[in-house]
Amino acid sequence: MMELTGPLHFYQLVYVGILATTSYSWPASVINPQFNVTMTSQNFQHILSWEAGSNTTVPTYYQVKYSSFRSGEFQIAEECSNITHLFCDLSEYFTDEHENYKAMVQGFTGSKVFTSSTCCLIPYLDTSLGPPALNITPYPSSINITITLPASHLKREGKVLSLIDIYDELKYVITVRTSDAQVVTLKNTTTKEHFATVVEGLYPNANYCVSVAVTAHLKDKSIPSTLKCVITGSISQQGYPAVSIIGGVLVALVVCVILFILHRAGIIRLKTKKWPSVLKGRLANTVPCFCDFYFWYLTRKPQGIWVTQCVNLNLKM
Repeated sequence: MMELTGPLHFYQLVYVGILATTSYSWPASVINPQFNVTMTSQNFQHILSWEAGSNTTVPTYYQVKYSSFRSGEFQIAEECSNITHLFCDLSEYFTDEHENYKAMVQGFTGSKVFTSSTCCLIPYLDTSLGPPALNITPYPSSINITITLPASHLKREGKVLSLIDIYDELKYVITVRTSDAQVVTLKNTTTKEHFATVVEGLYPNANYCVSVAVTAHLKDKSIPSTLKCVITGSISQQGYPAVSIIGGVLVALVVCVILFILHRAGIIRLKTKKWPSVLKGRLANTVPCFCDFYFWYLTRKPQGIWVTQCVNLNLKM
């Protein structure tokens, strides 16, 4: 039997021992880049997703771990432990919008553990905002756009925070597209969850499509709303209420003139009584029209309070 002596042989034994330890622990945790882990964040809803991979050994179940810059230690996400689906919602674990978070997924097959690479996320900077909801009211030369910001998934002390609570002020960009492919862009800021703006200088009876995007000042990650199209009204529709009022007044005048002519011709006669003396001076020159009939109706009653709006007077007998 060969005996190993001397410093050289001692280092050889140490090397063999390290190699044996590494060979023993390597199957227990293997980095599997084929998981292809991605983090999608929208309105502070953070979804970690991955692929099963194309290896011959596919994990039977998974668990997700996360850590923050402050803690430095990975913790198991309880809602994503021993799962078989290929995604995990980490929104309730990433509660500080300014924190730097990391997440990874582990796959288990028998005694083997496959660990993915880590994904990093700072919610305040990395989450995408949108799409906002919008409602458009068309007019002949303008459109009124009502915008509602998307809801946030960030909670603090059991309360859901709005995007205005988080950012204080947001930028929004309105894109207006015409039927002839012209594009008009309007930029502004808002501090409200619901707000409206008016786009003027448009052509009547024309088609316009509108899209709105919302972003924060420190980043430009947004999901714009889908195009919503309307047709502006015509000029004739704009003057419709005024025409109706004028037409109604003219019809009333024509009816009064016809009744007056019939009354003067003696075709229409009203049985009247003597008016009270207090009204003779004021109503002597009043054109007899509906007022004659109204006072005739009132004089049938014995005594009481007489009120009329024919001459815009309130008279008491």
